[in-house]
Amino acid sequence: MFLVKLPFRILSLPVLALLIVIRVASLLVTGISSLVTNLIGMTVVLAAAGVWMFQLGSDHDAYMMLGFGLFLFLAPKAADRLIDKATALIAKIVFLIIV
Repeated sequence: MFLVKLPFRILSLPVLALLIVIRVASLLVTGISSLVTNLIGMTVVLAAAGVWMFQLGSDHDAYMMLGFGLFLFLAPKAADRLIDKATALIAKIVFLIIV
């Protein structure tokens, strides 16, 4: 059984290294950008509320601003979810190599 798994273990090592590098890079980028996108997103949401309440523009403009602000606010959370999926894949590959 060891000889059957050996080629798969050897082939999975470069993939594992690549996934680890991608995970670390994405964690850094997500951590830094989430602060900026959350601040900008909440500012846009508040501006959309102001446009809607004080009739500074059309309702369509307010809805577009609200959608864009929510996108900016939720994008880092979606990226975190993708990073978690990549982490699970890394764990499965490590399990394949070890066991």
